[in-house]
Amino acid sequence: MEIIMISVLVAVAILLFILSYFKKDESPEIDRKIENFSITLMKEMNQLNEKVTMIESEVFQNEKERSFAKALFNEKEKKRKILGMFAGGYSNEEIAMKLNVPEDDVEAIIILHADESEVVS
Repeated sequence: MEIIMISVLVAVAILLFILSYFKKDESPEIDRKIENFSITLMKEMNQLNEKVTMIESEVFQNEKERSFAKALFNEKEKKRKILGMFAGGYSNEEIAMKLNVPEDDVEAIIILHADESEVVS
């Protein structure tokens, strides 16, 4: 009985061994699917990177425009204050001290304003 069991097991083992040679190997198909998936993923990542770069450039451009507009507003505000104080009778030195601005800037703004006034007149 034992010999029959052993011979049946050996026969089944030999049969399974032979069948394993004829079985289709699925690993190349799986490898191809993985490769296609990674190519697709890389393309999508590249598209996302391009979109992020585009958005960053737009934000940076807007930020530059905002800071330029803010600087321009600050300069106009400084000029308005200087001219207002000058019209109020303050000296160039007093204006420079009160607004914490170099006296040369105060003089230049006043001279430019005087020149502009003469051209308009």
